[in-house]
Amino acid sequence: MSKNMLYMIRLGDIRKKSHRSDGKIADYILSNRSSVANMTLMELAENTQTGYATVCRFFKRLGASGFKEFKKIFSKEMENTDSSPDIDSATNIDTNLDFNELNKRICEYSSSIVSNCGRLISTDDLEQVVTLIKNASHIQFVGVGTSAVTARYAYTKFFRVKPSCSFDVDPVIAKMRTSQLDKNSLIFAISSSGRTKNIIETVRIARQKNISVVSVCDFVDSPLAHLSNVSLCTTVRDSNKYIDLDFPLIQGQITLIDILYACVYNKLSCSAFKSIQITHDAVRSDKLNSI
Repeated sequence: MSKNMLYMIRLGDIRKKSHRSDGKIADYILSNRSSVANMTLMELAENTQTGYATVCRFFKRLGASGFKEFKKIFSKEMENTDSSPDIDSATNIDTNLDFNELNKRICEYSSSIVSNCGRLISTDDLEQVVTLIKNASHIQFVGVGTSAVTARYAYTKFFRVKPSCSFDVDPVIAKMRTSQLDKNSLIFAISSSGRTKNIIETVRIARQKNISVVSVCDFVDSPLAHLSNVSLCTTVRDSNKYIDLDFPLIQGQITLIDILYACVYNKLSCSAFKSIQITHDAVRSDKLNSI
């Protein structure tokens, strides 16, 4: 397991993709995070109705030397998540706070989101997404509300190196366009909650046509994550704690897009450079000369 891959993300991926013993164990751990640290390996096996050897193999596949190492690292991850600047403290502004305190609070919160973003991306997922983008005949970026800002940003970045891209402000048009795409296309869906109805409907149309889907959201366990070929998280948020909170974490989304863009540019090399030069030349005359 790569160093920047959190166990929480890996467990969520196993729970989503595996319906056997591994999925059962991952689901139990994620559903009982606070109590797992005090369990023995045998107790975990009994509670998941699996076997001692099965649980041992599970942690080996997860990338840990054993249950003891897993508990140590996983507990630390929980502490880091709990100690991160709180969403409520950043959004519920106290009118008694002065400018300096407000400035400090928002900047610390934004910095933590950007920092978490880099830690949450596994090398395997990053390589898979870059390959999907590189090989796609067409990329459609979808997002509504505040996430549409990120989707449009992604579109304005990637069409310079992958000219066959699209972004539609109207979610109805986005669904119609998706219905016309071929199976070699790619849907890049962005939704902080992973539960936005129009995004889910667009993705379902894509999956019915065997079109690959890459998603960006804040929740490991969400409808969008379950429907995606690859789901990238910008933060680790409990699937129920902030279910009604409309606070898309733009900082993390933008950072993630920039990381992917840099990797795709590096992969496409000469063709990307030539494509970007063409776009630069097209707007060169729009810039004022130095006075």
